[in-house]
Amino acid sequence: MNEKVIYEKKCSGFFGDIFYLSIHCKSLKNGNFSLRLNNRSENQKKGHFFKTTKNIKDPKEFIKAIFNLDGFDPDAIEDDLHEKFNCNLLPKLYSLSPLFALSVLKVKEYEDLDEEGLEVFESKIDKLSKQIFRFANYDTKRLGFPSGLSFPSHLLNYIKDFILTNSRVPEGDHFVSSRKVSFPLSSVYDFDDINIEDLLYLSFSNCIFKPSRKFKFDSFKLTIENSTTYQVVKYIKRYYKDNNFTPKGEHEIAGINVNFK
Repeated sequence: MNEKVIYEKKCSGFFGDIFYLSIHCKSLKNGNFSLRLNNRSENQKKGHFFKTTKNIKDPKEFIKAIFNLDGFDPDAIEDDLHEKFNCNLLPKLYSLSPLFALSVLKVKEYEDLDEEGLEVFESKIDKLSKQIFRFANYDTKRLGFPSGLSFPSHLLNYIKDFILTNSRVPEGDHFVSSRKVSFPLSSVYDFDDINIEDLLYLSFSNCIFKPSRKFKFDSFKLTIENSTTYQVVKYIKRYYKDNNFTPKGEHEIAGINVNFK
């Protein structure tokens, strides 16, 4: 198991005493990660370790956990941690686990996109999902009373998840909760509210960052400095303009293999 200090800040106490807060990350044998916070005074070597957050499985859990560690002092490090997350913390995480660092980078930058824009986008997806729901055809006679009450909400959730996962609307026959549902061709829907910015959010939310064979640690730092989000978003816009649809499959962007679903 490898443990690495991925963040450290020199702090000043109420009486001017100096202490250091650091975040330690460990790569576990099962592929998961653990995080713990350390507080040490200027004259200490080891300091005090707070309770460990264990078995972090995915990037979203990692980002949430790092800002909610036991002993975390928002006044002391929260703003600094946000500011240095991409340029300071992630390169250190990359040296511990390259693929996981890239995954965290992608999720963090997606979360940092314009929140208002994301809210508008989500409301549009809700509206489109309800429109598709009205066109969906399934046998209501065999549903029964309990299923008849719950199935519409399952179907609506299925439609929304399908759009968000596949960057397109469902067409043809699908099985939802073991029940056959038929959807018409996409041409029957009104897409006036969906524009390139919405397609951009979909494409970016579904893509996966992976390092190419020639990708090196210095490239990762350069990628962060040049903003991976900006590069990928710019690529999606240009690709859509040239082809009239968003990218699919694997594309190399700024030295990173980006896989679009």
